Amino acid sequence: MKIGYREKILILTSALASVVSWMFRWNWRGHKAPTFNGNLDDVVRDHIEYLKVPFHQRNFKNLLDNDPEAAKGEAVLRYFLASQQLDPEPGETEERGGLDFRCQPKNAVNQPIKGEEFWVEVTSLRPDVVERHSGWPNTIEEGAGAFAIITEQLRRKTGSKIEQIRKHDQNCLLAITSTHVGSSALLSRVGTQMFLSAGEEFFQDWREISAILLVSVSCDCCQILGVLNPEADYPFNIGYLGDVPFLRAKDWPPSSTGDVKSEWVVGYPPPLQNDYLFFPPITS
Repeated sequence: MKIGYREKILILTSALASVVSWMFRWNWRGHKAPTFNGNLDDVVRDHIEYLKVPFHQRNFKNLLDNDPEAAKGEAVLRYFLASQQLDPEPGETEERGGLDFRCQPKNAVNQPIKGEEFWVEVTSLRPDVVERHSGWPNTIEEGAGAFAIITEQLRRKTGSKIEQIRKHDQNCLLAITSTHVGSSALLSRVGTQMFLSAGEEFFQDWREISAILLVSVSCDCCQILGVLNPEADYPFNIGYLGDVPFLRAKDWPPSSTGDVKSEWVVGYPPPLQNDYLFFPPITS
C-alpha cells in the first residue's frame, strides 16, 4: 500500500508530538516511577542527609528510634515528592511546629509557579494496628486467607491530623503510609473506593484537607493512590502529582441512598503498551 504525501505529514506530525510529550513528561518535569535507587534503608539514610538543619535531623532520628515505621514513611514521601520535581522542604519550625513538607510546583522551564505551593503532612498506620483490625498477620505466609478493609482506621488517622492541618490556609495533603506486608492490598483501589464512600459529612468536617494519599511501602518501592476531597476549601491540581491515580466523586453530593459515584483520574496518563500484541500485516 502506497503512502501519500498527506499521510506522511500526519505520521511525522504524530511522531513529533510524541517526542515533545515525552520530553515534557520525563525531561522537563522529571517524573519517574516511585521505585528506590537501592532499598528502603538507603532512602532513610538519604533523608537524614537531606535534613541539613540540626533541629530537623534531631527530630527525625528521634522518630526513627521511637517509631521506625513512621520515619520510613516520611523518608519515602520526601523521596517521591523530590522525584516529581517539587523541591520538598521541611515545613516544621522549632518555634511554631508545622507540617512535614512544603512543595513548590514548577512550570515547563523549571520556574516556580507563584501561589501554587502546597503542604504535605505524613502519618502512618503501625503494622500491629493494621494486623489487629484487618486480621492479616504481618508475616509472609503461604496460602490464602480472608482479611478486612481498614477504612475505619484510615478515617480515624485522618481525624487525628485535622487540627494540625487547619492552621494552614493553603492546599494541604495528608499522606497515610503503611509498611504492613499486606498494605498494597489493603490500600488498593478497592480500599480507596471504600474510603471515598465515607459520605458528605465526613469530607465536610475535614474540608481543609485537599486530598489524601494512601501509600503502601515495601523494601524497594511504594504504591501511591489518592483520594480528592469533594468538599475541599482548596481543590488540588492533580497535575502536580501527575503519576498518581486519584479517585474523585463523579456526582456530588451523594444520592439520597448514600451511594457515591466515582471515577479515577490521573494528571499524566501513560500510553498503553503491550509487548505481546502483534499487528496483522496490512494488505492493499
